[in-house]
Amino acid sequence: MITSNGRLELGLGSGGSSKIEYSMTGIEELRPGEKVKRFREYVEIVDQLLRNAVTTYHGKYYQLEEATMQPDTIQKPRPPITIGAHRPKMLKLVARYADTWNTLGDITPIEETIEKLRKQNDLLNEYCKEIGRDPRTLRRSFGIYEREAANNLSPMRLFKSPEILKEVVKQCNDVGFNEILIPYPLVKDEIPDFEQIAQEVVPELRKLYS
Repeated sequence: MITSNGRLELGLGSGGSSKIEYSMTGIEELRPGEKVKRFREYVEIVDQLLRNAVTTYHGKYYQLEEATMQPDTIQKPRPPITIGAHRPKMLKLVARYADTWNTLGDITPIEETIEKLRKQNDLLNEYCKEIGRDPRTLRRSFGIYEREAANNLSPMRLFKSPEILKEVVKQCNDVGFNEILIPYPLVKDEIPDFEQIAQEVVPELRKLYS
């Protein structure tokens, strides 16, 4: 048996807006509002299952009767949960249940994305305060992407110069984000630049912002 020895982190979300995954799996696409309502019950159940040996849950969408979770988790009171969220109703669930909030944004142009992140972050802080949670106990995670490059499978600006990544990280850190996710190259020729960033730039950024 192979174990991570307590390094599990569980990522959850209500599902993307792309229709591709629904047509591929044959699952009915729900309206955004219903997705969030179902997700609320889902994350409540996951939280309880990971904390308790036995869980009973009676919700509108899901029912559990003395459900057991075996084997027990190494991390206590449960493994950390990351929730991906962008809008107010989901951010409220982040404030209540998540250890890390994850969002993503196009960095071209970065100025618009940073302003959006600032507003989301401020709103999340307010939601934390409303339920008596210290906002500092919630990590903030941002996933970088470039819409034009992704749509066209073309080279990303991010890998053209380490200075671009450094500026993105600085601005994200300035508005409260302490974890930045870097995308894997879309174009094979960019892999050497990606490896150089991982070996040289990322260690430097960790020293600056850890």
